[in-house]
Amino acid sequence: QSEPAEPHTISAPLTCFVIGPIGNRHGALGTAERETYEDSLRVMAEVVQPACARVGVTPVRADSLGRAGEINEQIFRRLRDDDIVIADLTGANANVMYELGLRHTRNKLTVQIGEFGRLPFDINTIRTIQFSRSPIGLINARDELIDVLEAGIAGGYDPVTATRVWADDEATDDELVAVAAVDAETAEPGGADEDGL
Repeated sequence: QSEPAEPHTISAPLTCFVIGPIGNRHGALGTAERETYEDSLRVMAEVVQPACARVGVTPVRADSLGRAGEINEQIFRRLRDDDIVIADLTGANANVMYELGLRHTRNKLTVQIGEFGRLPFDINTIRTIQFSRSPIGLINARDELIDVLEAGIAGGYDPVTATRVWADDEATDDELVAVAAVDAETAEPGGADEDGL
């Protein structure tokens, strides 16, 4: 399959934030930061955008946010609130790994992608769409991303261990609040002294 088919419709617009190495668009030609920038744009243009278009989602990167304000706050809100996060882990960029860790506190669809041979060793237990930067490698990554997004949007994904642990803690906190509320409602009037004891 060389070109993605027409997008299918989704009942409500979903939000999608893309994290990954961004590099420096103003870096001198031939420098590592400029190559990182150009490589990241190629992955965005040839893999992420067409896959997202297929499922009716518009992906947004931090460097394309057009809102004035503190960039870190905007990133944190997108990581917390967006329905989908696609994380390009190529090169194990420290900021990307930190942002991915923050995202793992949310039980929402998170998809990892990255260039084969340039991924951190400690993510090998989490399904990651690996690609080579060849034309067919990027097409294969796009097609695999389409499949994962379609399944994930339909609820077909498993939260990672960190997500489950955080969700368990939140459930426990919610249960404690509910028990405290019931206790407060069932307490006998006048049964406590002036200090509430």
